[in-house]
Amino acid sequence: MNVEQFRSAISTRIQAWAAQYADLEVGIAAGSLPVAYENTPQPEGVPVWVDVQLRFYSGNLMGPGRKDTRYTGVLALSAYIKDGEGTRVTDRILGSLSAQFRSKRIGPGAWFKAPEPTIPPPEFFGWHKAGVMLPFVLDEKESDLL
Repeated sequence: MNVEQFRSAISTRIQAWAAQYADLEVGIAAGSLPVAYENTPQPEGVPVWVDVQLRFYSGNLMGPGRKDTRYTGVLALSAYIKDGEGTRVTDRILGSLSAQFRSKRIGPGAWFKAPEPTIPPPEFFGWHKAGVMLPFVLDEKESDLL
């Protein structure tokens, strides 16, 4: 699996999750939770939303004279809710979304480890931010690049 296939597989899985995720207790109907990806604008006029960032931290050749590369990084998932609304909703959103990746393979040579909580700022421009990071390993074989 190459990097672009990896990105696409993650996006497809998140879109499928967002289409079915609902929390009727707080008025989130299936398909209504906005998801913003890195380098896209923050959704406006919504009480809660999710931010997704794929961060690559290292890449190492898997052996001398080979073009196979092992990448590591994290899938950073953040949920935002208006400040003062508590953490229950963001915790449920992140628990449900991170379960889509937690300790799972997403394709050949790509897998996720257990999620790690992030320590958010206490208040972020009127928003409460909660987050998890899901460490991943992606083995990109030379044949994946063809």
